[in-house]
Amino acid sequence: MIGWQTIGKTFELFKSAPVASVPLVDIHQDPAMQPRDIALLPKTERATERADRTRQLAVMTQRLKDNPKLTLDPLYLARVEGRLYVVDGHTRMDAYAAAKRKRARAAIVPMTRELAVMVSKIVNTTPRARELRRRMTNEAWWALLWQLSDHGRQDPGPVARSIARQFGVDKKGPTKACHWIREGWIEPDKFSAGERDPETGRPYYSAVALAIHKRFLGEPEGGEDADTLTLARGLEKLTRQYVKLAGAYNGRQRWRARAIVLDRMGEQAQEVADYFGRCDEVAELRDSGEDF
Repeated sequence: MIGWQTIGKTFELFKSAPVASVPLVDIHQDPAMQPRDIALLPKTERATERADRTRQLAVMTQRLKDNPKLTLDPLYLARVEGRLYVVDGHTRMDAYAAAKRKRARAAIVPMTRELAVMVSKIVNTTPRARELRRRMTNEAWWALLWQLSDHGRQDPGPVARSIARQFGVDKKGPTKACHWIREGWIEPDKFSAGERDPETGRPYYSAVALAIHKRFLGEPEGGEDADTLTLARGLEKLTRQYVKLAGAYNGRQRWRARAIVLDRMGEQAQEVADYFGRCDEVAELRDSGEDF
């Protein structure tokens, strides 16, 4: 299984690799190495993403046409079993082709296909890349975490903070996702074909977040984006309700306020309490048999 340090070190190799002129006909593109998958986006964002890419491609192409000697930032290519695949620079490669160029400058690093796919997830976290949209970012770091956990079968270890720093996201997302994996709450076979990556079978982060939300809080309110329906957000919302209720009471009435919130969770009350480390409170509430 590929480790987090291996992924990071392999990516760093591109920065020191010699740059060469490579014929475009020798360069291939693999969909698994392109995190900018428009199909991952909500329908309301797809048109904007297409427009942004079209605009960027047009600008690059025109620059290359206006100056025959101009070259763009080097492509990052993975040499996999003798073939070259784009890990970073898909739009630049398309611009070279649109400008009728025959060759492109590129840095080449040999690696396995599996490693190349993982490296492709972090290349867009650097300043040289156009920023990914939130859904794409979530799916990219989730793909890494899923790989590091052996496809959800084991604890991924203390990598959540490192992943969060790499992608510039709040550590709560990766941290909660690690917790889901450790607790065994994710069952890939329970997700439909449309909710899983067609190649790896990995359930998409948006689908997992929605499933976890339903497990603890029931169906989400209409109109909410599934990406925001993470367990963290749901439980934080529950905690705010808890504080609002309990903060105005003392003693026995405070216990009653806690009971109200836990009662709303139904059968999942124990799991929620475990999550927050309040097992003792739930046990007392359940065993007392007192009528508050």
